[in-house]
Amino acid sequence: YTTLFRSNMADKPRTTGVTQRWQYRVRLGAMEIAYFQKGNLPSKEIEESTFKPAGLIFDEKYPGRIKYNDITLEKGQRIGSDLEADEWFNSAADGPNNELGSAYTKQVELERLDRRGNVIDRFILHEAWCKKIEYDDFGDGSSDANMEKLTICYTYYERV
Repeated sequence: YTTLFRSNMADKPRTTGVTQRWQYRVRLGAMEIAYFQKGNLPSKEIEESTFKPAGLIFDEKYPGRIKYNDITLEKGQRIGSDLEADEWFNSAADGPNNELGSAYTKQVELERLDRRGNVIDRFILHEAWCKKIEYDDFGDGSSDANMEKLTICYTYYERV
């Protein structure tokens, strides 16, 4: 019984370490910029177009445009203090100082991690930009997460 119990214990993930709590990792190129505890994965939907032909009593339906969801990640911890990541986070919300198009869009990798920190799913978000950032309130007594929510928009994604 003891041998069986120990072999099962060895298969369980460690209970310590930063990757235990963080389910999602965001990368700009090869640079890790943040870990998040909760979030949604990319998805796409084909809009429905309808046409009412003369003489028919029902609508004909056709596939329309492809629509991609926004990614919202919650309870985040930024990694390091790299200025490129901060500039990207703030560039789209910088008002008159930002430029249109590729000046603030980046290729972003979103990785979903297991409890050991291994990558389960990896998505590349093309032409991504930061739509919204919410930071934790001051004085909440917790130093666990320093970014409450991050919302990312993108043109399209691929699963790799």
